[in-house]
Amino acid sequence: ISWQRGQLIGAGSFGKVFFGLNTTSGELMAVKQIEYGGQPSASARSTAHALQREVRCLQSLQHANIVRYLGVERDDVSGVLSIFLEYCAGGSIASLLDKFGAFNEALTRSYLRMVLSGLHFLHTRPGGGILHRDIKGANVLVDALGVCKLADFGASKVLQADLTSSDGCRSLRGTPYWMAPEVIKQTGHGYP
Repeated sequence: ISWQRGQLIGAGSFGKVFFGLNTTSGELMAVKQIEYGGQPSASARSTAHALQREVRCLQSLQHANIVRYLGVERDDVSGVLSIFLEYCAGGSIASLLDKFGAFNEALTRSYLRMVLSGLHFLHTRPGGGILHRDIKGANVLVDALGVCKLADFGASKVLQADLTSSDGCRSLRGTPYWMAPEVIKQTGHGYP
């Protein structure tokens, strides 16, 4: 993708998200940039593997309530990986709550229905579902038409079709304040 980087939209634990412009098509996009260092250290390799998993996961997802993956660019000279994603003009649910205050019941119901539709799609994928493992207001984006979309699949896990809730989902991933007790205790968890 031929593109130009714009202003910073947000930052997380893994990287920064910038406003981007596809200079060929004119499409506006979000560009998630992660520094991986370009050095062959154990930490850099671990980061690179996590990013590869996230990109593979995003490439396989096409649903109205999941942020659309557009492409990836790797710059080994500067040690930066850029993931191109659909731009959601409304920002996150967390930022909308900060700007507008508490949502009324009808809007909450509408947003929740869309989030659950995206989760259902993830959980029921043929050949094995996906656990997002980091659902929170900052990772649910809203486009200009008010459509909620799940974003940030950095903590996600692809499950085998025959995996039950206690067979091996004991890893601790996500944001602690939004984790279920069984995840924190590492007693085994599944889709719910």
